[in-house]
Amino acid sequence: MGTAARLILAAMVVAAVCSSASADANDLPYGEAVKGLRAALVLDRTRVCPGEPLEIEVYLRNASDGLLVMPHGEFRPNELRMRTPDGRVFGFAAAAGKLRPMAVMEHRARYTAKTRLRLTECLSEWRLLEGAGPNTLSLRRPGTYRLSFERVAEKGWDPNGRGWSGTVTSKVVELEVYELPPDKRLKEPTADERRLLDAATGRAIAKPPPLPFRALGDALLRTENEGLTLECVKRLREHADKPGRQIPRWWESLYRVVERRACEGDALGIDGPYLERLAKLSVDVIERHLPMPSRPVGDDAFYWPKLGPVLAYAKANPKDQAFRKRVVDLARKYAKVAERPSARLGGQGHLVNRQAHLQLHFAWGVLLGLDELREGMKLAEAVTILGEPTRREGGNVTWYYNSQMHVNPGLHAKVQGDTIVELK
Repeated sequence: MGTAARLILAAMVVAAVCSSASADANDLPYGEAVKGLRAALVLDRTRVCPGEPLEIEVYLRNASDGLLVMPHGEFRPNELRMRTPDGRVFGFAAAAGKLRPMAVMEHRARYTAKTRLRLTECLSEWRLLEGAGPNTLSLRRPGTYRLSFERVAEKGWDPNGRGWSGTVTSKVVELEVYELPPDKRLKEPTADERRLLDAATGRAIAKPPPLPFRALGDALLRTENEGLTLECVKRLREHADKPGRQIPRWWESLYRVVERRACEGDALGIDGPYLERLAKLSVDVIERHLPMPSRPVGDDAFYWPKLGPVLAYAKANPKDQAFRKRVVDLARKYAKVAERPSARLGGQGHLVNRQAHLQLHFAWGVLLGLDELREGMKLAEAVTILGEPTRREGGNVTWYYNSQMHVNPGLHAKVQGDTIVELK
């Protein structure tokens, strides 16, 4: 799976909703009926900024006067179709899987399923179906996108011969992606947002709201809330910059919800002035802890920041060469397997090994993410960065950290001549 950006099948919820009162069902934008079956697609909003999430809900309804025997009712994301502003059509590339019979769909019964799509760059799970141009889908470019859903069941899928077959399609729903420049965003948190943040970070307030981090996370996924995001990063920085003091337990939770705004994996989420501050804070914290002995979870509240904001910022801001150089130089320092300590388990051994894992995951993640290690480079260049391989066998080369832990980091390369043709 490409680390750039993602279709999040977060909370794929499949629910059967049977109702004899069909007023709400008839209000949905269903497409034409095919052998008694109708489909609809609904978005939680039709105007959205790059990097924000989009909730998608699809419906199937038995509009016939009888019963329908349908394939398994799970929503399959490969049934989505997306037409971009330049006319290309993409479909989700995941395999549909084998169709299985499901319970009989009664008259007027309705099945619904939800999924969540993050508007990021290079959604590698989608494939080009129609049109000429780049074969990767980006939902960051402003314009009007057209989204639809179709359910396909080939004739003969049901060995008993009773199953519905055909292709039923929803109406097309238009989605406008638009930019909201930083100078048009909110400069400060609202009173309610500040109250949420105070509750989340342990500041005394009269009536703390329930689930502050969930509410904060939802607010941070709206582009307009730049001021709230900057305040979150400020508080993270204040408590990360106190050497010798324990990082408070809320720090990890707050970092995570800000991180969600910044990226999906290492793909850029919502861009803005906060991103530079978050990326540099992440590197500061990582650099401070890389050479230190690792501690078991629970000894302190230290949270190891993810690389997503670091890579997202570096890729989105290629002119900031000073930042890139700092991150790459730090990664090269910890990239060689032979220089990482190893110890037998027992006593402090697992701490030494865990620290080496953290160092290598950081180093290799940065070097792969920023194409310092890449397919097409000379093996000699990789050896300069990674050191001598721990194993060579024909055209296969491996760098492996060997310890008594159950799972250890490793890099594998396929080499043709003196060139790396595959690296993972």
